[in-house]
Amino acid sequence: MAVGSTSEPVRMFDSQTGFLGSVLENRQGGMACVVYSPDGQWIVSGDWKGNLQLWETATGKAGPTWKAHPVCVNNVDFSANGQWIASCGDELVVRLWDARTGAAVSVFAGHIKEVSSLAFSPDGSQLASCSQDRTVRLWDMSSTGVGPKSHGSFGPVTKVAYSSHGLHVISDSFNGTMRYYDEVTGQLGVVHSIGDGRVDCIAYSPDGLRFAAPGHLGDVTIRNARTGAAEVVIGRGIHSIESIAFSPRWIATGSVKGTLRLWDASSGEPGRVFTGHTDGIKSLAFSPNGQKVVSAGVSDGYDSTWIWTVDTGECKPLVGEKKSHSRVTAYSMDGLVLSTIAYSLVQLWDANTGQELGPGLKHNSQISCVAISPCSQWIATGGARSVFLWISGLGNAQMESRQRHVLTIGGFFGNVNSIVWKPDAGHLEFATGCQAGSIRTWRLREVGGFWSVLLLWSDGPTSLTVEDAVFDGVQDLSPTNQKLLLQRGAKKDHSFPQTGTQVSLDEFERADIDKSDE
Repeated sequence: MAVGSTSEPVRMFDSQTGFLGSVLENRQGGMACVVYSPDGQWIVSGDWKGNLQLWETATGKAGPTWKAHPVCVNNVDFSANGQWIASCGDELVVRLWDARTGAAVSVFAGHIKEVSSLAFSPDGSQLASCSQDRTVRLWDMSSTGVGPKSHGSFGPVTKVAYSSHGLHVISDSFNGTMRYYDEVTGQLGVVHSIGDGRVDCIAYSPDGLRFAAPGHLGDVTIRNARTGAAEVVIGRGIHSIESIAFSPRWIATGSVKGTLRLWDASSGEPGRVFTGHTDGIKSLAFSPNGQKVVSAGVSDGYDSTWIWTVDTGECKPLVGEKKSHSRVTAYSMDGLVLSTIAYSLVQLWDANTGQELGPGLKHNSQISCVAISPCSQWIATGGARSVFLWISGLGNAQMESRQRHVLTIGGFFGNVNSIVWKPDAGHLEFATGCQAGSIRTWRLREVGGFWSVLLLWSDGPTSLTVEDAVFDGVQDLSPTNQKLLLQRGAKKDHSFPQTGTQVSLDEFERADIDKSDE
């Protein structure tokens, strides 16, 4: 038995004898709630400062602790299988966590006043929450990607890519899982494990048929993207790899020691070695024709970006580059423009002259990724919980005046780690991969001179927690998902025909929930 209070530590008592056992002292703040895991091996406690803390019941040893809510944790519960923890606090949402690591899994938004209590159903298929708004809400756990109907555990998505003809979307995650989706329907196809290698710097071949991922021994394994089978292993015994890039002919690797190496993409035979960086190469990118490779790393203690000619080994720095630019991320499809990231700023460069193009694109948070559309007219940047969409102004004489922020997609639960445009200049579609494990595809459209973004499909945790987007022409939406959309702040537009539904998502705090549809 465990007993806690707002001002005292949690004390463990033998339920048969009443003798005092372990004492669990939380130094973060006074205890607000405690609960046992179903197998009795763990206790999770919530405190007045919004923290969750895991404890081993046998020893009283503290496990992971994490910030769960801005202020007091009102209630906490374990799922029946012990895999998930749900918590609520003095805010309007319920949050779901991985019980082993404390990683964020999902968020349930829809209450319009603070959430007081919650509980999992005995079979774990639903989660109930009650609020001071005088409602009880039931949440379908299968919609989070962790319930009984899910495709397995989703880890943070590190990269998304399209196959060469844009027919499939490929994603990989920190848990070593790769997934293939039908680009049109979002139907999940092949799922396979690639182990626990450095998936944060995985690289796909231009045709999408293979990928390369570094391992723990300085090696890089080239695998079949459909089966995950290893085809070639290169670089074994070389210094640990920090970055990797794929061209039709070559694979480039950047090491922690600042060495850039080329390897034959078919045979794995070593090619040219480039030296210039004096410390780790953080990122690499080939030009679309494969004739140049650009590297971002450290030289003599400062961040530096170099452009290398593959055949000759000639190199040149970006002219006038600021020392804060630490990552190079994308070439335009014609190879004339490349982009670098400096915290919350994306700077565009003329790839031939090294001159800056315009003042740069300023995101509202630290930028994780950037992608230039096939037509070069749009740029997407990803950061904390959001994607910004920009008109680039590339190819315009007054480029600086033409660069402008047009749209923001908000409501991602976590950081947006990867963005990729569909390789078809006729369609403004792109895919995103998020820290919380979601994979989504989007389409830009213009109506009456105004741009909007449509969510085409989504998979993974928090698939329905998205703001400022439109679901257009949705068909065969299940009653459960209809209710979830409404609970999470959706508003129906009844002007659309019955063959499809348009649903706009606003921030849930501003939502006018139609209680009759709950």
